[in-house]
Amino acid sequence: MRNMADYEVGCGSTVICDFVCPTNETRLSFRPDITIWIDTITEGRFDDTNKVFCQPEYYDIHIDTYLTEQEVERLAERLKQRIGK
Repeated sequence: MRNMADYEVGCGSTVICDFVCPTNETRLSFRPDITIWIDTITEGRFDDTNKVFCQPEYYDIHIDTYLTEQEVERLAERLKQRIGK
C-alpha cells in the first residue's frame, strides 16, 4: 500500500489510505503525513489483530464517537486546509 501511495503522490495526487494498522511499528513504517485514529469499537473482527493491537502513541486527530454529517464536513474542511488543497 505504501508503494502505491508513494506512486500516486509522485504523480501529484492527494492520497488517503484507510486501513487497520495495529502496532506502532507498522504505523511508523507507513510514514503518514496525517494520522487519524478512529476509535469507535472495542474489538475488531479478527482475533489475531486484536491480540497485537496497541493504541497509537501519536496521532493528529482522535475520533472516539460516530460523527454527524456536519462534523464530517467540518473535519474534511480542516484536512483540506492542512494539506493545502
